[in-house]
Amino acid sequence: MRDPTHRLWDELGLEEEWPQIRPKAVRRRVDAALDGSHPAPLTLRLVLAVLCLAAVGAGAWGLLQLDAGVARPPVVSAPPPASPSPTPAPVSPGDDSHGWLTVKDPEEFYDNNPTRDATDGIDTLPVFPRREFPLSLGQCDAAAQQYADLLHTTVRQRVPIDTGLLTTAGYLLDNGIRLTVHADRCRISLDYSQCSDPAFTQAPLSALMPDAAFLPSVTTNYTFAGEPHTASWYFPAYEGDSLSDRLLRFSFSRIRVSQDQAILSLPLPREPSQESYPIRTRQEAVELFRAGNYFGVPTRRPEQAVILWTQLDYSTEDTEADYIQPYYEIFYTQTYWDQSAVLWDTAEDPSSFMGLNIAYVPAVTDEYLPQLRPAVRINDVDTPHGIYETP
Repeated sequence: MRDPTHRLWDELGLEEEWPQIRPKAVRRRVDAALDGSHPAPLTLRLVLAVLCLAAVGAGAWGLLQLDAGVARPPVVSAPPPASPSPTPAPVSPGDDSHGWLTVKDPEEFYDNNPTRDATDGIDTLPVFPRREFPLSLGQCDAAAQQYADLLHTTVRQRVPIDTGLLTTAGYLLDNGIRLTVHADRCRISLDYSQCSDPAFTQAPLSALMPDAAFLPSVTTNYTFAGEPHTASWYFPAYEGDSLSDRLLRFSFSRIRVSQDQAILSLPLPREPSQESYPIRTRQEAVELFRAGNYFGVPTRRPEQAVILWTQLDYSTEDTEADYIQPYYEIFYTQTYWDQSAVLWDTAEDPSSFMGLNIAYVPAVTDEYLPQLRPAVRINDVDTPHGIYETP
C-alpha cells in the first residue's frame, strides 16, 4: 500500500530512489524539495502532515461475511513434506532511532481486537485465497446486486462515477442509495443521504445486520505536526460467538461510518473458507520476533523490545501473498527511541510523544508456510526478516 507521503514523493518527481521505510529521510528530502525549486500544488503541504502508516494492522482490513451464524468446523489440512529451516539472516538495521507510529499513549492505538493477549484459546484458523484485482465489471455488478438483495431493494441503474478511476463502478438503488464498488480496494461505499427508507437512515448498521451488536474500533496516532489522526470503525458481534468467530468478524466485517456525509464504507462479501490450519501459540510468536524472525519495519534490537500487547489479525487484500492468512501482531516500543526526531518544530511538547511499531509473525505453523508464502508490504516494500527472507 502506498501512503500519502509516498504519493507526494512521486508527484514531486524526485530523482532519488524512495527510501522505503525511513520516514525521517523522507521528511528531510521532501521538505528540501518543497522549499526549493520544485513546484507543488496547494494540497501537498497538507498531505505531507500525514504519518506513514503501516499497511497491515488497524485500519483498513476487511471483507464482509454476510452470514450471521457460527463459523463452520475447521478442516485441518494435511501438512506438506517438511523442509529444513533456513539459517536466520541478520535483521536489516534501517533507521531505528524512532518508532514507525507516533502516539502519546499506546492504548490510543488499541483497536478493540477481541484477541488481545488472549489468543491461546484458538488452535486453528481458516485461510482465504487472495482475490485477483481489479475486479471485472461483471464482478462489480454481482457485488452491487448482493448488497441490493441484503437491503431488500433492487439495482435501478449503473451510474457514472466522476473519480477518474477505471476501477470504480457506481449504482443507483431503488431506495435512493448510491452504491460504489471500489474494484481495486475490495470495498463498497453506500451513500444514503438520499435514501427513502427512514429505517436505514436512522440506523444504517442495524439495517444491514439487524441481529448484531456493533462494537467500536477506534485508533489514534499523530502526524509529523503532532496533530491527532483518528480512524473509527464498527464491527458486528453476535451472542454465542466463539473467540475465533469474533476474530473473523473483526478482521473481515469492519464498517466505517461517516455520519456527517451519510456514507458507509464496507468490505466486499466473501464466501467462508473450507480450509483451516493449525496456528502457533502467542509465546512461540514472541520468541520468533525476539530472535529476529518477523515482518514489518525493522528494529536492530528485537530482543530488547518492550512488548505492549499481542493480538491476531488477518492480512489485507493488497498483500502479495497468494492467501489471506492470520498473523500475530506484536505491538512494541524501544527505550532508546527518540520520537521527537521525526516531529516538526511546530509540534507542541515533543517529549509527550512516543514511538510504536508492529511486528507481524505468521500465525500458521512453519510446516505450512512454504505452501502459504506469507508476505507483508509497507509502502510497496516487502518487509521479511530472519527466516522469512527469501534465500
